[in-house]
Amino acid sequence: MGKNRIFVSTELGEFFRSARKERGLSQLELSAEIGVHQGIISNIERGAYQAEPSRLEKLCRFYGLQVSDLENYRVRKYRDQLDSGLQLVAIEHVLLVDKEGGLTQLREFEEEQKIKNEGKDTSFDATRAVTYHLKGKYYERKKEWNDALEHYELAVKYVDLHPELLPTNIKAASYNALGRVCNRMNHLDQALYYIQKGLDSFVDGGARSHIRAHLQITKASVLEKQDRDGEALKIIEEIWNEKDQLKSGSARLNITQIRIELLNKLKRYDEAIEYALADLHDARLNRLYDRCFELWTSLGESYASIGQLANAELCYQTALKLEPKIKDKQIAITTYTQLGLLYLDQGQMELAHTALEEAVRQGKKHKDSYRLVKALIALADCRLMQRHDMKALEHYQEALKLTEKHSFNTLRFDVLLEITEIAERNNLPTYQKYIDEFRQSALSLRDRRGGRKRMKQIKTQLFINEPPDED
Repeated sequence: MGKNRIFVSTELGEFFRSARKERGLSQLELSAEIGVHQGIISNIERGAYQAEPSRLEKLCRFYGLQVSDLENYRVRKYRDQLDSGLQLVAIEHVLLVDKEGGLTQLREFEEEQKIKNEGKDTSFDATRAVTYHLKGKYYERKKEWNDALEHYELAVKYVDLHPELLPTNIKAASYNALGRVCNRMNHLDQALYYIQKGLDSFVDGGARSHIRAHLQITKASVLEKQDRDGEALKIIEEIWNEKDQLKSGSARLNITQIRIELLNKLKRYDEAIEYALADLHDARLNRLYDRCFELWTSLGESYASIGQLANAELCYQTALKLEPKIKDKQIAITTYTQLGLLYLDQGQMELAHTALEEAVRQGKKHKDSYRLVKALIALADCRLMQRHDMKALEHYQEALKLTEKHSFNTLRFDVLLEITEIAERNNLPTYQKYIDEFRQSALSLRDRRGGRKRMKQIKTQLFINEPPDED
């Protein structure tokens, strides 16, 4: 571009477009009137264009302006007009503390945009993708999963229509949110699909630079839930040395949380305890209550696994004292479950029964099927130890329905094994039916694991972390 050209901003371009429409002229008619090619007029009206002074002067003269007037117009526009991007950042912060208030502001913003764009070409609106994303976030926090998925998908589709928005990384952030929601819905394969799409669409050097790490954290969390611990640990180790560079303290601690859970699974309990104790201080200083809660629970699991039951109980009880402060209330389900199992190991049946009933109650309240199944299994185990076979059977059967609905194949195998033993012991007429289902479950699980392997019941109650929801 020549040095003497004059930059026309999008605001100035919009001014020229509005001025022409007020006079009822088409671009072609204006072109004939002032002797400037229609394509040049179109470029000026779109903005973000460097115009030759002579052509801009002809346009200004037609509207009764001097080129020097344009600078005053630009300053006035910036002084008088709210920045739409700033408005959306403000709304995102309001959503953190007031979901309904944030949604009201978002709807008001949309109405303002409609009024502002009335009669204009609105085929492209840079704020639209962010608006969809924020609505998705509202519905996600309301746990209205299908509405959340719909709006995150709309954000992705809008960026697909306007690839110039890719550097905003709102598409990658929306894919991360889609993966996060599918993880909560226990659609784990779909979650991994979305997460990979997010990693593929992430633009290095663009906005929301933290999203790549968040995508990796979410991926590791889902892989761990699928018992693909080696793959999950590899991801965590890859980003471990960079975790201190993350802007979100919650995300940094989430990486530690996943590592601790994986170390517990690998029976490297001393390492898990070391990491948990080190990061509890950071979580407390930053008042990250959800992360404190998760760390105390995982620490309790480590101590319980090495037989330090008094320390384990202290950890679980400390976590539960933080329960009123946590945002993701469903994470308490597993803490109550593990505390109940701890009491069960100590032979404190009444305390165990109370804790496990609370775990089941919260599982149903928060509609967290995965944690609820584990709580139901633990409560059924408690009933077995109390020699209440029929009560135990009721809880196992309730768990069985959920495992079938959500394809929790390993848990289904475990539940069927217990049910067949109860049916045989009590000479129930359903014994053969459950034996057949158990055989089919064993064959299915064997095939899923890739061959003939010895099947065994998995009784470990592992804490399930929640990936960070910052976008």
